[in-house]
Amino acid sequence: SDAVNNSNDPATTSPPTTGDNFFRLGPVVMVGMHLCGQLSPHAIHIYSKLRHKIDSLILAPCCLHKIYDANLKLEAKLAGRDPFDDKVKQLAQTLGKVSGVIDVNIHYDESFRSNTFRSDEGGSGCKNALIVGTRY
Repeated sequence: SDAVNNSNDPATTSPPTTGDNFFRLGPVVMVGMHLCGQLSPHAIHIYSKLRHKIDSLILAPCCLHKIYDANLKLEAKLAGRDPFDDKVKQLAQTLGKVSGVIDVNIHYDESFRSNTFRSDEGGSGCKNALIVGTRY
């Protein structure tokens, strides 16, 4: 037969698996970028379900959901707080409750801002943040 055996080609083979464990060369990180509305809570849910397969979750949430976050937005505005900042804190608290998570950090930086020309877009509590959760 003239068939070529590509069984050692990493592009055509899958990592070996054993039940719920699988072969990996190092830490596995799940990244959620520009997660609008309910996508950030959904990413946290997925992370919680894949507890033995993903070591860390990095979220970069986006906008608040018009329906699900309406109360959060109203309460924040009435208290003189930035609604996005409250949402980021809420997501960090949710991530901190996931089984096995030992560390949750929130990172803000002016360089994360997408509309630097708008003074009403969050100031130093910019509209973009990174939330990082790590398991033991």
